[in-house]
Amino acid sequence: MPRQGATAHFLFIATGTLLIAWCQWTGAPWLQRGESAAEDALMRLGHSTPADSRLVFLARDTASASLEAATDLAQLFDLRTADADSRRALNLMAHEWPWSREIHALVLERLIAAGARAVIFDFTFPKSSPNDEPLRTSLDRHRDRVVVAGNISAEADGDASVFSPPTDTLIPRTAPRDPRIGFDNFWPDTDGVIRHAQYRWALIRGVWRGEEELSLSARALSAAGLDRHLPPGLGAHRIRFAGAPGTFAPRSIHEIFVPEYWKRNYASGVFFRGKIVIIGAAGNWQQDEHLTPVGMMPGPEIHLNAVNAALSGAFLRQTSPLDAAALTLAIATSAFLLRRVIRRPHVRLGAQLLASAAWGGLTFLLYDHASLLVPIVGPLLVFNLVGFSGLAFDLLQERREKTQLRRTLERYVSRNIVEELVDNPEQFHRALGGEMRDVTILFSDIRGFTSKAHAMDARELVAQLNEYFSAMVECVFRFGGTLDKFIGDAVMAVWGNAGNSSPAADARNAVTCACAMLEELEKLNERWAREGRPQFRIGIGINSGPVVVGNIGSPQRMEFTVIGDAVNVAWRLQEMTKGEYRLLLGEAVLPLLGAEFSTEFVGEMRPRGDEPIRYAQLVPLELAGLAAD
Repeated sequence: MPRQGATAHFLFIATGTLLIAWCQWTGAPWLQRGESAAEDALMRLGHSTPADSRLVFLARDTASASLEAATDLAQLFDLRTADADSRRALNLMAHEWPWSREIHALVLERLIAAGARAVIFDFTFPKSSPNDEPLRTSLDRHRDRVVVAGNISAEADGDASVFSPPTDTLIPRTAPRDPRIGFDNFWPDTDGVIRHAQYRWALIRGVWRGEEELSLSARALSAAGLDRHLPPGLGAHRIRFAGAPGTFAPRSIHEIFVPEYWKRNYASGVFFRGKIVIIGAAGNWQQDEHLTPVGMMPGPEIHLNAVNAALSGAFLRQTSPLDAAALTLAIATSAFLLRRVIRRPHVRLGAQLLASAAWGGLTFLLYDHASLLVPIVGPLLVFNLVGFSGLAFDLLQERREKTQLRRTLERYVSRNIVEELVDNPEQFHRALGGEMRDVTILFSDIRGFTSKAHAMDARELVAQLNEYFSAMVECVFRFGGTLDKFIGDAVMAVWGNAGNSSPAADARNAVTCACAMLEELEKLNERWAREGRPQFRIGIGINSGPVVVGNIGSPQRMEFTVIGDAVNVAWRLQEMTKGEYRLLLGEAVLPLLGAEFSTEFVGEMRPRGDEPIRYAQLVPLELAGLAAD
């Protein structure tokens, strides 16, 4: 059974380990979601990429979209010193919604005039409008320093992508693609979180078949003359964000046209010199906020994080699926080794928890200092699957073995000895070396057994003797005694050699056990008489006193027993019951019994020829069922 259990446990953990490794290799969604959540936690706890001071977020926010001519323009803003373009822009903002595209032309002109290195519009402008001409003119005038967003979408059949550029009334469609256009897409993972930036995209099918598209952030780097920082390849790049939403704080777009703000907040335009300025929506009311590892973030700020990551090379590397699966198997092996090296369950549990924490710490260090993302959830799952299931199996196995040992020992040793041996082994083993203890000893013997044995069939004799011993031993165990041994047809039992009971309690239990033994024998005799089998008569002697308790014998044969004068007296008392007495108590027993037992002295003996030892019997004998035959 233990071997079968071990095999079943091995198959269980092997199956679990291989399943988790397979999920790592194949990228099972449930495991990937767990890994992604753990990696997001690392990103929130670890260091962030410093925000490049050259990146600016100019926002079409609530403050800009809700300007009112009667209050803001007439009362709050002093426009007397504003130039014509500023007054024109603010009036258009206050009077029209959706905004006229002329506003974007005025914004572009102001930023370029202030010395902006590149201006990026995170707006797609998909359809023409009556106000396209001013913006088109500005886009053409500053074509090397401006970028406008397009959009990639899947075709209806789902197996191809189509690029949707801005309306050709702003930027004519040409082949190859006009460098002023970049796609503004970010593709979230299966859990809806944006963690990667795609700087290039190759269309499978569309108007420009097979053409490589660049993202808005890639075009921004190119327009700013920083395209050397653009990472190679078509793959998605896991970026390290610069911080929580708001790290690139949105600045209201209308402020650049208010003379007071322009001078105070932007040093009359000096602030924008050499900057990459992205213009886009801020606020969820424009439905351009997306979930990232650090929280909900406006789309333009995500683009700025992509540009920031490229400028600082802040990309995170991930282990391949094959390496993740191999790592999972290696972690499982380490858990097996831990189980083999550390056998004590409590120590192994502590080591298990410590190793799990150490793995979490190691993954954090690799993320923070090496920009490497290694699997967290999968290895921890398999490590703790092997570890905790091993602990559970070992504890179950230990309990099963202890139960089996208890049942086996109880066939040969008294139950209280078994309890001490199994439940308190250290204390019991100390006692095995030998110690003096006050105990009570009981001997019982069948009278005239030899003559009965000659007259009976051997098998019938053994069967009847086993019935007798079973009843007597049950009485000993019922009253907390230790079955020391069988001596032929005699029984030796001891109280006080194991456990922590008092001498008085031991004496009372021994005498009560003797009464129960005599009563059980009467019941057996009644049944045996009906069955035509011979009846037994027993004599019992009980004595108390100090003895040596311990393992006594030779190296080939040891026995946990008691030796001393008190034992010899108990045997002599049993021998003296061959006459009229059936139960005799040594003089040392009587002070321990208390008022619940009535006794009377009936004689004395001299075991070694020195001081006499008196002995007594219980009275009245009829009430105790002890009357002589």
